[in-house]
Parts: sequence; structure tokens; C-alpha cells
Amino acid sequence: MIILWSILILLAILLILFLASNSRVHVFYRNHLKVTLFLMNGWIKIPLIPETKQNKQKKKNSKEKEEQTKEKKTIAEQIEAITDLLSIYSDCAVDIRNHFRFETFDFILSFGTGDAASTALLSGMSWSLIYQILGFVDTAFMLEEPRVCVKPDFENTSFDIYFETTFKTNHFHAIRIGMIAIIKYLKRSKEK
Repeated sequence: MIILWSILILLAILLILFLASNSRVHVFYRNHLKVTLFLMNGWIKIPLIPETKQNKQKKKNSKEKEEQTKEKKTIAEQIEAITDLLSIYSDCAVDIRNHFRFETFDFILSFGTGDAASTALLSGMSWSLIYQILGFVDTAFMLEEPRVCVKPDFENTSFDIYFETTFKTNHFHAIRIGMIAIIKYLKRSKEK
């Protein structure tokens, strides 16, 4: 009986430690995407999207086959699904903004068209678009000092993107917000 109680106490302690600890999602892109989940303040590392390019090709082929066999949704159904998700997000937006945050946000865009005038035009458009996206991300999440750089190459033709971010939250808050979102989604689906 003592062994059973000690096991239950140990499990309760582990559950409390898990809920009280933080998790991070690290996203890295340079020619291919790599996403890693760090649980329990970095003690557990889970690669969500590994670094290899072969997996990317296999997933692409399997997705094309699935798309061919599935029924195609109408545009109205797709718009309705998107508005449902946005309304659920807006219901949880305050909690998400308070408990999810970007620790790092690095974005470097390097490009050139070979023509100085068109490269300069694209450079200005790139800055504008990047800061519009950053404004949206900052209203949705806590964003700490993003580092953004656009490097136009006025002489050569080139294109390179570097993106790295680390997203942090507490396990308890992530589970709670996820449960609230699922409950709201189920209520809305029952209403329809």
C-alpha cells in the first residue's frame, strides 16, 4: 500500500512539474524548414519537422494523392471554416497574447534582380510587407524586439531567406487555452 501511495505522489509531483514548466517551439528556415519542440524547460527535445529534404518530397507526394481523393470543398465552406477559426481565436486572443510570446524573431531577406531600379522597388515593397506582418504578429502575440533585415543586391541576381524564431509558453496555459478553444469550436459546430 505504501508503494502505491508513493507512486501516486511521485506522479502528482511530475504532473505539477510538467504543468509549471515552460515549452519552446524553435522554427528555423534556410532553404528548408526545421521545427523543434522543447518541453520541460529544454530537457526534452522533439523534432516536429526534421531537417531533411527527402521527407519534404515524400509528404508533398502523399498530400497530392490525398487531395485528389478528397471531396473538394466549395469556396463558401472554406470561408465559413476560416471565419469560425478567426472567431474562436478572437475569443481566446487576450489569453493567447498574455501567455504566448516570441523570445526571438530574426528575419533576413537578401535578393537582387540584376537591375538596380527594380531591386530598389522590391526592397521598399519588402520592407512594407514585412512590417505589416510584424504588426499583425505583435498584436496577436508578445513580440520582443524583432530583428529584421532586407539586403538588396543591386548588381547580381540572387534570392535568399533566413528566418529563425523561438516561441515560448507555459504548459498549463497552453492546455487551458487549447481546451477553451476546443469547447468553443464544439459549441459552434453544434449550433450549425
